[in-house]
Amino acid sequence: MSQTAMRHETSLRVVDAKKHRCQCGDSGVYELEMARTVVILCGTSGSSYLNAIVTRAIGVTRAAGYRPFIRATVPPGDGRHPVAGYMGIVLPGEVEPLLARRVPVVNVSQSHGPVPFPSVLPDNRLAGRLAVHHLVERHYVTLYFAPRASLTYSVLRGEGARDAAGRTGCRFEAWQPEAGWTEPETWEPFLKRIAPPAGVVAADDTVASAILEAAVSVRLRVPEQLAVVGITNDIIACETAAVPLSSVDLDPEEIGDRAARLLVRLIKGRREPKQPVLVPPRGVVVRVSSDAFATNDRMVAAILRHARENLAEGVSVNDLARKFNMSRRHLNRMFVARLGMAPLSILQRLTIERAKQLLIHSGLSISEVAAQCGYDSPSRFGVLFRRIAGATPSRFRNPKTGGAT
Repeated sequence: MSQTAMRHETSLRVVDAKKHRCQCGDSGVYELEMARTVVILCGTSGSSYLNAIVTRAIGVTRAAGYRPFIRATVPPGDGRHPVAGYMGIVLPGEVEPLLARRVPVVNVSQSHGPVPFPSVLPDNRLAGRLAVHHLVERHYVTLYFAPRASLTYSVLRGEGARDAAGRTGCRFEAWQPEAGWTEPETWEPFLKRIAPPAGVVAADDTVASAILEAAVSVRLRVPEQLAVVGITNDIIACETAAVPLSSVDLDPEEIGDRAARLLVRLIKGRREPKQPVLVPPRGVVVRVSSDAFATNDRMVAAILRHARENLAEGVSVNDLARKFNMSRRHLNRMFVARLGMAPLSILQRLTIERAKQLLIHSGLSISEVAAQCGYDSPSRFGVLFRRIAGATPSRFRNPKTGGAT
């Protein structure tokens, strides 16, 4: 049983108690209680991604007047006392039992192909494209895709990555190991054959973590020689990887919200959607594994590393020139020659990327985010953010409301 399911063991005991009362003759109470219950299937992985989906679904179903009942898998039963509906991860072996219960079901998993139920899913092709675009923006032109078996989401993410690489003219190759996708040893032979600098898009964060561990083993510098981007943005996997992992945020809260609202509508007799509901990813959460620009120039790489590490101190182009004993003019020429961009432009991009992560994943105010990015003036910070990100900081943080924070 996953941690999510264990946290709701109390709910299970309450329902079991009601079942006992039913067997003692209080069937009316039990029937009424179960008719207002929805079962949320949380799977067995206990990942932060799935926990976010489940947490949002709990809030939505409770607000709609239903009682969420958390289980790792479909609970046994003969269907004589059906619940109002089910949502969550539908495994292949659970399709027939769920069909037999004749209640609404909403699926949120795309591991094993289509199921005969309405689905709310991440846009996996778009996730693959976003990961490639992120690497291309950093001048990586040799790209690889690391799959995870033949899981459906892996295939779709690979298709998206290949499409984006083809449109940008990058060299692209999909690796094809026969097994052991989550084992570092599987990826070492592939990594030994690459010509740095190169970028890897992994089918998910578990595969990406294995690749990062393999990169350390074969002594590839991450991200200067090898940049790695995962897909899912599972916080625990990303932060505990051998190198903190950049990853595409699939917006699990929105998936949980839409799936729970769809379930409530279906329970009330509304029509099923004809196609799966696809939720667009929020974007790439940048961590160390891709927080660089592709370059074989060790001096440029060292300057970029120093800039990233000192953003909060408001590091300037003049600071970089002094630190590395060169004139500002020479620094500018070197960056334009190696990266095609002036150092000021790169500093500003690094600053806004850091700001985006703080806006999404911290509770800091806009003024505090500005300070963490080296800006004493929130208004100057806001002007730069809007010019580069295309939205104000408050609009970026709350795209549905645009409210100030």
